[in-house]
Amino acid sequence: MVTSFYLINGVHYRVMTYSFIPSFYQLLPGVVDSFKWILLVLLVLVIISGGLISKYILAPFKRTMRVIQSFDLKQKEAILLPSTRTSEFVELNQFLQKMTEKAREDYQLLKEFTENASHELQTPTAVIRGKARPADGVGHP
Repeated sequence: MVTSFYLINGVHYRVMTYSFIPSFYQLLPGVVDSFKWILLVLLVLVIISGGLISKYILAPFKRTMRVIQSFDLKQKEAILLPSTRTSEFVELNQFLQKMTEKAREDYQLLKEFTENASHELQTPTAVIRGKARPADGVGHP
């Protein structure tokens, strides 16, 4: 501390100045608390912004998932997937359109085959039934 005395316009003044330099151990708790608060605020901001950005980025994927979940092989029209500017989602949508179209075609071919096979089997079965009946119409069905 430094003390100085001055006489100004006949009035005596005492001016005291001191310099306070805290030690490292006096500053440490305040610095640690400040960093804790800064890290907490940054963590909250990262979580919130990450959630919002993720929601925005994955929105086309979620829309595509809803369309795929409602897909039915029996439907006549092709699926309509949402458009997007993300190249990976565009590629995924193209693959899904090809895959669902192929599945629908395969389903239709299998359906036609089973219908034709059923029809073809009914004719010999009817002939066998007709031959197995007694001529008088009495007997086992």
